Amino acid sequence: MGATHRDVLFDRGWLFRRGQCPAAAASTLPSVDLCAAASYDDRSWRLVDLPHDWSREDLPPRNEDTEFPVLAVRYGPWRLRAGDNASWAAPDLDDSAWLAYRGGEDWRIYSPALEAVNAVGWIRQRLTLPLRMLSLTANITLSLGIVAGNASAFLNGVLLGEPSSHPLSGRDYVMPHHYCLPRQLLRKEAPNVLALRLSTFGGPGTGRLNSSTSQGTFPGGLFDDPSFLVHNSRVGPFDAAVSQGQIGTAYSVGGIGYYRKHFHVKRKAGQRTFVRFDGVYMRSTIYINGVHLGGWRYGYSTFELELTSHLKDDAINVLAVRVDNSGVNSRFYSGSGIYRHVWLTTIDEVCARMRHSSPARRHAYAHHMRHLPHAPRTTCATRARACTS
Repeated sequence: MGATHRDVLFDRGWLFRRGQCPAAAASTLPSVDLCAAASYDDRSWRLVDLPHDWSREDLPPRNEDTEFPVLAVRYGPWRLRAGDNASWAAPDLDDSAWLAYRGGEDWRIYSPALEAVNAVGWIRQRLTLPLRMLSLTANITLSLGIVAGNASAFLNGVLLGEPSSHPLSGRDYVMPHHYCLPRQLLRKEAPNVLALRLSTFGGPGTGRLNSSTSQGTFPGGLFDDPSFLVHNSRVGPFDAAVSQGQIGTAYSVGGIGYYRKHFHVKRKAGQRTFVRFDGVYMRSTIYINGVHLGGWRYGYSTFELELTSHLKDDAINVLAVRVDNSGVNSRFYSGSGIYRHVWLTTIDEVCARMRHSSPARRHAYAHHMRHLPHAPRTTCATRARACTS
């Protein structure tokens, strides 16, 4: 009689949480990730069926997001001055005599000097961050949206970021500007001072940001081009301020997510059980009943892990998966999460007898089979064991 081999689709009834595990925020070691513990209280998690891609789901409002908090300052009360002086980045500078500037408007209407070709000017704003935002452990992103030109940003006199290209190019007119706010620079009591040095093609013309108009006819400042639908906001699952893949991934947002599945298993004596993931994007870490099994860094290939020695036949088992789609890792939309099927496989234990071999060789073969690395798809060989007699 042939060996039993049974694949069961394992897609239904998973629990999901988007964002870093609160209990694991202080450590990056998988062995202390409490969201993967069998006893972890996951009753507040959302029920999902696989395949599942969280990058397609709407993000929470910016002011409620605890994983990707965004401070939007585009339409705040700015002060504007034409010209260029490095001392204007100083936080204690008296800018009360500067012009009041409203974000969204073409700055050329404020000063004839800003109609000059290759005009340069500075705008400044005082920021008081909400206490709720300051209490978060996640990084805070400062978002300017699309700038009509290019910008160097200073927070409390310290440079946050410089222009993406030198000299200024037409590409800079359609790229969103955003910066990570270092917590050591943030003031909790006094207002924080944001200063921007803006450069623009300038000129008195009426060109638009996405036109092919030649140099010298472009608007400047934090101009809202009417042909752009979004200048600085979060729409559904898209937010340019926190999308690390930017336009290449359609401004979608990755991050970290957790999946958990509670299940019973019935096995016959001598049977082995495996879990196979057809695709997880990406850097997945797998746990069974709180035990760290292993993982798979890649997002497009299948991988399989054995559960046999960690399963409980008379109790509920908990399979947990941590998925990390952080950073720039794709040139196109990849999605995030367990975006393909999962299978639970049960097989009879297979014995591979080697004739005409010495006990030493049989022992070496058995050791080799136990220490094979996890392959993208487990083969018959890795499911076999060497006979001991």
